[in-house]
Amino acid sequence: MRIFFNRAWTLFTQQFATFFILAFVSQLVLTAFARLVQFLDGQSIVAIFDLIRTEPSTTLSVIQQHPWYVALFLLSILMDMLVAIIVTYVCIHQPQSMRTTSTGVLRILPKALLVSIMTGAIIGTGMILFIVPGIIAAVFFAFASPYIIVRSNPSIANSLSESMLLGKKYFFNIASILILLNVGVYILNVLWGSITESVAQYVGADVVVALVSQLIVIYSTIVFTYFGLSLLEKQES
Repeated sequence: MRIFFNRAWTLFTQQFATFFILAFVSQLVLTAFARLVQFLDGQSIVAIFDLIRTEPSTTLSVIQQHPWYVALFLLSILMDMLVAIIVTYVCIHQPQSMRTTSTGVLRILPKALLVSIMTGAIIGTGMILFIVPGIIAAVFFAFASPYIIVRSNPSIANSLSESMLLGKKYFFNIASILILLNVGVYILNVLWGSITESVAQYVGADVVVALVSQLIVIYSTIVFTYFGLSLLEKQES
């Protein structure tokens, strides 16, 4: 397991400029859109989340009354998918320039996004209805997109079936690293949030906090990519 973290750190430091720009642009877009939504809606996102948390029964009516925040939520998911695709491409192919990266990502982007949306919907539905099926689906479809598609660009059906084969064969290995990475990212973000709480009132502080959080996620994505590559190579040998 340690080897994946070491390899990920090596790539993370070597390609830090690329990952920093990617994190900065993605968070800048989300922050700008969030402020636009708050201006158009007239109510802060904190107030809306507090209302949903304290009165869960009002969730549907809140969503209907604040469609702009639904758009912001969907945009954040889309940006997360896009960042994961780009990071995985850089990790697997290690392009020598931003132009090469852009060309390669654009070639597989529609298919990778489509599969990410499909598997995300399946996993999300499983988590909402029954947690265990959602976890099983997360393991089975863990590598469908962007990992398998970025690596070899197969058909959508083949990417799903190959990911399911890996999920069945290495279920507990995949589940273990998913839990480890998600818990690790959560703990680091909580620690980072507590450290930066004192500067939250300054202009631009939210962008800096989100930027570092995004870089943490990018590093975990690299770790998981190297882990997935090792399973794919083992499967093919």
